[in-house]
Amino acid sequence: YHVATERFVFAMPETLIGLFPDVGGSYFLSRLPDHVGMYLGLTGDRLQWHDAHNVGLVSHICTHAQIPALLEALSTRAFSSVNESVHEEVLALLEEFSAVSEPGRLDDEVYRREIALVFGESSARRVGMAALGTPFEETLRKRCPLSLLLSFEAQRRVIERSLSRREALEMELPLAVRMSQ
Repeated sequence: YHVATERFVFAMPETLIGLFPDVGGSYFLSRLPDHVGMYLGLTGDRLQWHDAHNVGLVSHICTHAQIPALLEALSTRAFSSVNESVHEEVLALLEEFSAVSEPGRLDDEVYRREIALVFGESSARRVGMAALGTPFEETLRKRCPLSLLLSFEAQRRVIERSLSRREALEMELPLAVRMSQ
């Protein structure tokens, strides 16, 4: 379970500092809908709690003020001994504490469609070309070109080769070591 509050911020800013989203970034970013993972991996843009929930980076949202009560409820609840039942009970408990957040940028269908069009391209070069004249152009220009290429290729390979989380991590490690030398 991945729970976020209104204080939550998610970002993978590695392309700004000459790296690429490692530590499994190629794996989990490549699984986000509508090429949002490619967008996040290349731009390093930040997501607030509502957008992170919208794309599946977090499974539940609640307010920060609710966290102590949620933790208390989880720690004092007498869960059944059957694993599947426990899962359902935890989900129900998380739903009790669920918050409603305001719509985020990724709820805007036009913005989301533009992300899909630009970051759904077949190569890093084509992404750069598709970004011309869009709100993403300036951001991408400020990123390290090698980092953009590696970030794109890492996600592409995870998708094309159907790599597992472990295989993605094994692919990322030598790249990260090489980039830090």
